[in-house]
Amino acid sequence: MASSVGMKTILVVDDESEMRSSISAILSNQLSVNVLEASTAESALALLKLFQMNSIITDVRMPHMDGLEFISRVRQMGIKTPVIFISGCADKDMAIKALKLGAFDFMEKPFEKTQLVVTVKKALGADVSKFSSVCEGLNLKNLQMRVLEMVTSGKSNKEIANHVNLSEQGVKYHVGNLLAKFKVASRSELKNKITDLMSTKVESESN
Repeated sequence: MASSVGMKTILVVDDESEMRSSISAILSNQLSVNVLEASTAESALALLKLFQMNSIITDVRMPHMDGLEFISRVRQMGIKTPVIFISGCADKDMAIKALKLGAFDFMEKPFEKTQLVVTVKKALGADVSKFSSVCEGLNLKNLQMRVLEMVTSGKSNKEIANHVNLSEQGVKYHVGNLLAKFKVASRSELKNKITDLMSTKVESESN
């Protein structure tokens, strides 16, 4: 069964069956929620086409499609569900990328049961980051999002050009476009604005 009337639903995505079962058991016992499980990002995407989720918990490192690409696909589908990333290794760059995709939180394995429950409770009452909302409102394309990510991580135009197969002039055009869209005058102002947006939550319009 996908859900019971009046109960919120959480999707747990992890290729390790023991981890999925452990998270599901904890949440089912501690919270009044339905929990659905998926062993791959692909099967999770299929579930998201059928059911509305109130929160998603996903591992970062999975075969075929990792957690970051999975959530990128989720956002492309227009789904704003709060996402909690979990990872077996500390990776600051990965955590930053997760936050830029509108992640609600990033937890390192192994985590305490209490930490999981508290984080999920907060996620169930939250919306996605204002950053995601603003980017959606500005109708940023995939290429623009990639350029934005690299600009805010401090990469030069030449480095960005090598990553996205553009000329440096093309990168300059996209950077200038981003500065205009976010109404800032420099790359440093853009980076500061993105940092502020990523740390801000927006109220759900349905509340």
